[in-house]
Amino acid sequence: MPGTTTLCLVSVSVILVCATVAMGRGSVAASLDSDASPARPNVLFIGVDDLRPSLASYGFDFMHTPSVTRLAERGTQFNNAYCQVAVCSPSRTSLLTGLRPDATRIWTIGPYFRETMPDGPAVKTLPQWFKEHGYNATGIGKIFHPGTSSGGPTRDEGGGDMPYSWSLPYFFCDQFTNDTVQSTAMQHFPNGTGCVQSEACVECFQKAGTWGHPVSLAATDCPDDCYPEGLISNEAVQRLNFYGREQARAERGGTTAQPFFLAVGFKRPHLAFKAPRKYFDLYPNSTVRLAKLQRLLIRHRCLTATCIDQRMDVGVAANL
Repeated sequence: MPGTTTLCLVSVSVILVCATVAMGRGSVAASLDSDASPARPNVLFIGVDDLRPSLASYGFDFMHTPSVTRLAERGTQFNNAYCQVAVCSPSRTSLLTGLRPDATRIWTIGPYFRETMPDGPAVKTLPQWFKEHGYNATGIGKIFHPGTSSGGPTRDEGGGDMPYSWSLPYFFCDQFTNDTVQSTAMQHFPNGTGCVQSEACVECFQKAGTWGHPVSLAATDCPDDCYPEGLISNEAVQRLNFYGREQARAERGGTTAQPFFLAVGFKRPHLAFKAPRKYFDLYPNSTVRLAKLQRLLIRHRCLTATCIDQRMDVGVAANL
């Protein structure tokens, strides 16, 4: 793909790593402030829900994250980055608007910033800024919190801050704990968009015994594209290939293709902890390192919420 692509890896509301990657024939300098610039970079923005920086590039050498390591080696890794609120919608809203939760008035899941703020309709989001500066801004998966938190008709479905933030209808793709893929297309909303589960995947989950059962942890032998992460990846690769063909066609014609801002949001490692078995096999139980607090609670045989609260009250946590 000719030109450059700036790639950012984000955990819910924290930018962890950014790099500018030359694609195709060489790297070109670009100015995001100039709509007339013939060489504005493309932007691939990757969001990962509830991802702690427990990554190899952050010193956790037992983690298998080679792609993130390569990105960090050729870009900038932020070692002191913190989310505004430890809840999905307010932290995502803060990142995507550049505003503090006290400004957006979003502290929980449900309210929509364009309705809670007096000037909500006038607020510019990150993808909206790119859209209004000549970019083809599209989104896949979980970028804004879905549902009413981003203007959707129900608590969990739709939204995505359409039509403000995106050039094309948003591609929703999530998953309920009973293994049903969650999108307005899958749930048959009018003009629904997003990922749809194949019959083969339904049969695979049924065979695994997880279909229809809202369990919090499950490893199956179902392929990647039975899960939202695989479906989101497939859609992202298809779009990148399309943009590459468009840019190559424009170059052959002596013109410049429209630059893109592509936001790709993955659900895992947000619970439920469900994935193909091959990923669980990378981390045998005997090799998993528990956090200090967890080791402390196990040592004191403290496994209930009430017990944890009591232990904290009497200062057991001081032994951390």
